[in-house]
This record gives sequence, structure tokens and C-alpha cells, in this order.
Amino acid sequence: MRVLKRKKQILEKILENEANKFYLDQNFNQKELAKKINTNTTYLSNVFSKNFEKNFNAHYNELRINYVIEQIH
Repeated sequence: MRVLKRKKQILEKILENEANKFYLDQNFNQKELAKKINTNTTYLSNVFSKNFEKNFNAHYNELRINYVIEQIH
């Protein structure tokens, strides 16, 4: 039960960071996000695969592409 609560907290923090477009920073990577949201990369990877059905890099590359497309239009 405690693990599920922790993973939910991690997911909430991921979504908060996405809302702030933290992923547009050129130094953004999995290790930096894990540090920023006070977790480790193992938990972070697990949350990504369970909730987004893709890995960290695929998810954020998609967000970056969508951001650029929005800026062009």
C-alpha cells in the first residue's frame, strides 16, 4: 500500500513538472527529474512504464515535438 501511495506521489510530481514545461530545459534528463521530485530513477522508470506505457525518453521526446508543433501554428 505504501509503495502505491509513493508511486502516486511521483506521478503527481511528474505532471506538475510537465505543466511547468521543465522538459524544455536542455539539461533535462531522467536523473535530474528524479532528483527534482525526490525519488530515484528506478521508481521513476517504473511509474513511466506503468502510467504512460512508454519509457522516459519516448515520453519527453513526444512532449517536445508537440510543443514545437504548437509553437509553429
